[in-house]
Amino acid sequence: MSKPGLLYRIVVLIAVVQFCSIGSKSIACDWDSETLLQERMRFPTALEIILGKFPRHSDAFYEWRLKDRLEKLKENPDDDRLLDDVAVSYEKLGRYDEAIAVAKRQLAVTPDRYESLANLGTFLIHSGKLQSGVEYIEKAIEVNPDAHFGREKYQVHLINYVISSSVDGKVQLPLGSRDDETPAQKRENFYRYLPREMGAEKNKLSTSQANEAITGILGMMRFSRHDSPILLEVLGDLQLSLGANQLAYRAYKSAAINAKEKAAKDAYQQRAANSIHWQQYTWKVTENEDVPESALNDDFTRERKDAESWFASIVEQEAQWIKEGAAVDEKFNATYRGLQPTALETDPLRHVVTYDPRHSSGDDHNPVIGVVVIIGLCIVGVCVYVVSRLRRTKNLSDSA
Repeated sequence: MSKPGLLYRIVVLIAVVQFCSIGSKSIACDWDSETLLQERMRFPTALEIILGKFPRHSDAFYEWRLKDRLEKLKENPDDDRLLDDVAVSYEKLGRYDEAIAVAKRQLAVTPDRYESLANLGTFLIHSGKLQSGVEYIEKAIEVNPDAHFGREKYQVHLINYVISSSVDGKVQLPLGSRDDETPAQKRENFYRYLPREMGAEKNKLSTSQANEAITGILGMMRFSRHDSPILLEVLGDLQLSLGANQLAYRAYKSAAINAKEKAAKDAYQQRAANSIHWQQYTWKVTENEDVPESALNDDFTRERKDAESWFASIVEQEAQWIKEGAAVDEKFNATYRGLQPTALETDPLRHVVTYDPRHSSGDDHNPVIGVVVIIGLCIVGVCVYVVSRLRRTKNLSDSA
């Protein structure tokens, strides 16, 4: 039997290379500097919001704005925009009763005003009145379902999750189960809870639904409390479900730092460690390969220090503006609202890039297309081989 021709061997080689390429992208995951970059491409600004490295105000600013708006209200006592600023300033300073009173005053005049309903619901939730708060958020959604890209919808889901996860009526962190709990105490995490709450098909979130939920949680962190252990926990749950393990690690680590109770701190630390081990398990990393958790922790520590230094500069600048008697809000907006450094590339409320967790690299490589290419190449290879054989047979016949 004659040896296959050169063209045939080249075609077969291309097919083999293509097949190996598909196989490696389907089951392997590189753990290097590109991994976090790919995760950030799918979840823009998530890292900055987790760390608190985004334009936000100091307590001194809210003290200044409260005084400024109360003075202006003397001339315009029914100006809802001024009243909104007063109410939110009270809330940011932890003066919940006063914030609630202002919002109720507004609703007494305009019962269906969306901003007042949403504010009152948030104030009540932050003051610990979860059930009362969620009722006002639901009323706000009825008035304006599409406000804030539907963020309030996820606020309702989250508060209902907090209520359902409470133990004897008390919020106990983490909301999902700790490793030391008995089977009778086990509670599902937010990613497992959310599909049922949303009526998702087959009781499982689609990738687009999970992305939208992450957008909602990031919005709550951006405009409310980026350091809330509850928000950080559920963000980590959602990110982990889509394979963003490094971001999940940072979310859980931040939750551990901001939690007050030792049991909660320990549980979040364990979740952070587990998120790295799950990455190793999920993508079948070679046995005995050491996932560099210590190096990842060093990165997180450095990032957190940088974020704290960045925010400290805002605190210092706002203090200087107050000292100068300037309009601090105008100065802040002129300085930071248009800021677009690499660390703040996009609006946190934009929809994140759709990601198929079956692909480790986050690129556009489609295995179905790859299979079609392989089949096509094989057909071409067979045809070339057959033609080559027929030609050789004909040549032998002619020579005979």
